[in-house]
Amino acid sequence: MNFIKNVNSCIKDYKDIIDIEEEGINIIPLTGSNLEKWVDENYLKDSNVKEIHIYDNDRSDYRKKIEEINAKNDGRRFGWTTQKREMENYISPNLIESEFEIDLSSYKDNWSEIDVPKILVGKTMTQIKDETVREKKIKIRLNKSVAKKINKDYLEEIDAYEDIKQWFLKIKKINEM
Repeated sequence: MNFIKNVNSCIKDYKDIIDIEEEGINIIPLTGSNLEKWVDENYLKDSNVKEIHIYDNDRSDYRKKIEEINAKNDGRRFGWTTQKREMENYISPNLIESEFEIDLSSYKDNWSEIDVPKILVGKTMTQIKDETVREKKIKIRLNKSVAKKINKDYLEEIDAYEDIKQWFLKIKKINEM
């Protein structure tokens, strides 16, 4: 969820909708089986804490968990999946090319659907021999440092600006409930 925090702080339009830091909105990054467990166990059920679940769109089990959350319509838990495959697909290939000094021109036509971290595993940080470790480090770099360089032009270039804007509009609406 570093990506969300970073684009919120980098893009004034998003920050004007809702300033995540100023509003004291805590983001808990969860992955894989932790997502399922968090939903199934409903750890915060006895609190007044609102949960917003934003999951990558690359897995059907994530979509099912979002359906499960939204079907309960409990006024406390909300969720959606990204329109693009994963958070990394919201980072411009031009920005990634610049960051990693690589060529991604053959992937730009279907950028929204490709597995960006998997593509990058074969192109960068090859000094890390373990591909699983390399992929994790690439994801961290993309969502932490590269995401801090995103601006409105980069998002418009990949048709992502309005999509992400909707996330912040939803977060604001939920926060005001």
